[in-house]
Amino acid sequence: MIRVASPIGEPAAFDTECRQKGRQWIEDHPNAEGRPPDYWSLFRGDLREGFGRRCGYFAMFMHDKAVDHFQCWDNCRAVNPQLAFEWDNLRFIAPSLNSKKGTLDGRLLDPFEVKDEWFAVEIPSFVLRITDRLPSPLRTKAEFTLDRLDLQQGRKAVTLRWEWYEQHRLGELTLAGLQRNAPMVARAVEKWEQDGKGDLPAIPRPVS
Repeated sequence: MIRVASPIGEPAAFDTECRQKGRQWIEDHPNAEGRPPDYWSLFRGDLREGFGRRCGYFAMFMHDKAVDHFQCWDNCRAVNPQLAFEWDNLRFIAPSLNSKKGTLDGRLLDPFEVKDEWFAVEIPSFVLRITDRLPSPLRTKAEFTLDRLDLQQGRKAVTLRWEWYEQHRLGELTLAGLQRNAPMVARAVEKWEQDGKGDLPAIPRPVS
């Protein structure tokens, strides 16, 4: 995970096409039963661009477009249904992580609160580690986030990191491209080189 700048600018049409339509739906459904209409889906592309086209948790480029409510609908419904239609409650994350997150938003780190130096990727394992820069009061939440979303050494997370690494090692992707698409992997590469460990090693594809 890396820092995601917040707030990401709200699209000009969001108020009329999502917020106001959402509030009208809530007024028409005072018990807020069932799933709300996904008026926010019109703005998936805007959200993705705001996140630099990277999943807020994997911190890597994603083709998939998933809009996550950081405070999920079930929790919004119990406290403030209108929050489901607020731009500041939306996050861009991989669809697979959206389902793993479930209703546990209160126990997970918000991509908007993460700082760059809190996590680091290791070479050659591609495991994600918590650094000593993470504030101690947030350690339990960080550990739960990595475990719940399989970010530390989950197969998908590790394989994605390796794939970006390989593109760069083979000369198919510049360091600037790696920094753009997989910044945590880029930092691991830079650290490897700064530590004088020589050429980047050829690492077998992680077992999936």
